[in-house]
Amino acid sequence: MKPFFLTILFLFPILTIFAQKADKIDVHVEVGVKYDVFDKNSDFSGAQLLVSGLYPLDDNFFAGLGVGVHTFTVGNKNYSFPIYANVLYKIPISAKVIPFIDAKVGYGIVSKSYDTSVVINIDPYKEEDYKVKNFGGLYFSPSVGILFPVKNKAISLSLSYDFQKIKSKWNNLSVGKLTEYTNTHSKTMALKIGFLF
Repeated sequence: MKPFFLTILFLFPILTIFAQKADKIDVHVEVGVKYDVFDKNSDFSGAQLLVSGLYPLDDNFFAGLGVGVHTFTVGNKNYSFPIYANVLYKIPISAKVIPFIDAKVGYGIVSKSYDTSVVINIDPYKEEDYKVKNFGGLYFSPSVGILFPVKNKAISLSLSYDFQKIKSKWNNLSVGKLTEYTNTHSKTMALKIGFLF
């Protein structure tokens, strides 16, 4: 959880200062919880924090860049740090409640090593020890939501689909340095609340 709070402490003051100096840049800060609803046997559920700097191309269409941090458990507690391009489109229906669609595409940095044991036989019982190193990959997160305007700012509520590719390198410690490579895809649904200022 320490990297999560360090990211908050590092990013929030910088982007707040940036938003104050650049009148046209909006900052969208989102926090959320994500659940692995596609595979009950995996454990990609966790928390997320996303901070995007968005430039208004017109009254309803915004584009920019962002960074974030996601927590999840694969073997051990892991963190993904996505760096992404972001587009947001407000659907102009009402001034009190504004629906929007949003898409984030980029690269999620995942870098964590851990030791684990894998059972390879039940009778007779046998397990092997592995050293696992995780790497990142494609990050993609489309979402739909609602903005609740408050003066020149807005509170957002959204539902997103989050995709993160994770590559893993497995070194078998039981039989020497036999190495295997695996590709995993984190596919989760997230409920997020945010603040656009």
